[in-house]
Amino acid sequence: TLFAWRRFGRGFGVRYHGQVVRIEGGSPAGVAAEFDTPDTTLLVNSAQLNSGDYYWTIEAIDGFGNSSRSAEELFYAR
Repeated sequence: TLFAWRRFGRGFGVRYHGQVVRIEGGSPAGVAAEFDTPDTTLLVNSAQLNSGDYYWTIEAIDGFGNSSRSAEELFYAR
């Protein structure tokens, strides 16, 4: 499963922290994958994700520790 996002473009460097979270019964049920990267794409092995509902989110973090988190994006793994 390929996750991609737009680069944070405020003129200074950031790193990205992301999470893929399993949803059970309409509520978060645990982190299925977590990552830190300087890039704007991430490939998650589909074998890590059991069939079901998930959301993913990405957070941009600057060198001072300030951060901004995206909205949750839902998807279904088969």
